[in-house]
Amino acid sequence: MALQLIPSGNVETRLALAIGRVQPSGGGEHGADLTRIQINAREEHTMPTLPPEFVNAFCKGTMNLEDGRKWYEEIDPGFWKFTRELEDFAKKMSSLIARGDRGPQALAFGHVLLVAIELWKAGCIEDLTGYAVHNDPNDVWNAFRDAIEYMNARRDRDALCSIMRLNGFGSYQDEQGQQRAKRATAVLRMFNPDEWGVVDWRAAAMLLLLNGNKWDVDQAMKLAEKENPNVLKKTFDVIDEKDACVYNQMYRDRVPQTSLTRVADVEMAVFGLTFMVKAWNPTNPKAQYSVGQTYGKTLRRELERLDKQMP
Repeated sequence: MALQLIPSGNVETRLALAIGRVQPSGGGEHGADLTRIQINAREEHTMPTLPPEFVNAFCKGTMNLEDGRKWYEEIDPGFWKFTRELEDFAKKMSSLIARGDRGPQALAFGHVLLVAIELWKAGCIEDLTGYAVHNDPNDVWNAFRDAIEYMNARRDRDALCSIMRLNGFGSYQDEQGQQRAKRATAVLRMFNPDEWGVVDWRAAAMLLLLNGNKWDVDQAMKLAEKENPNVLKKTFDVIDEKDACVYNQMYRDRVPQTSLTRVADVEMAVFGLTFMVKAWNPTNPKAQYSVGQTYGKTLRRELERLDKQMP
């Protein structure tokens, strides 16, 4: 049963798996600016060889969602540490906003945090970053504040749109007037991992395969091997705020069915599974998925310095 997809716009149609009425089509031309903003189309985070326990589970046909979550944490301890630190820094930023702190340190802290989240979403591949830094710190503070308020009010689309105002996080419109919400979901995921996960081409494609096969991980993985990743990247190039909310709700709906306690954990599990699909990861040299020096020696140090300066 093949995964039937359309290039953009109508998630409900995408969710109609294996109907056979919809076929992939072209994605159109995008400007150079979009090429860098939309890092997902170039994500080639090649991973180390899978540990024996994952290989054994895959061969025996006994995989589950928790395997994907375990892979995400254990395959690269440095990146996992990066992830947890960003969650903590986002909590700090939330507390600054809650007390209305717009002092120079608070503004700088928010600005550096956005740059760090951009780097995290790019898998620490620095040439896929460079837009977050051009946002005005006041705009970043306001976007974070609005997103937090909307998330608290359960207004998901408004929360995403608050972040999508920022350069590099969805503000760019292509020739069809379409905007991408993928990077914005990464920001919401850091500020509210209980309710949000990242949505990109990998996660969206795997979500549909899992959902279309009653969350049978083994079956979804087998079908994933038959899918062309280049087609999937083009198909899921445009994930706007409406689409992102639909996919994120799929994460939420799965939490009660697993031992995973947060939406972000379900998302990390789904994302982890995608890197076990050989067809989606055709090259596997030395791992590129490691924490770069830009975060380890610069961004982390600056966030920690600013943190110590504030009550």
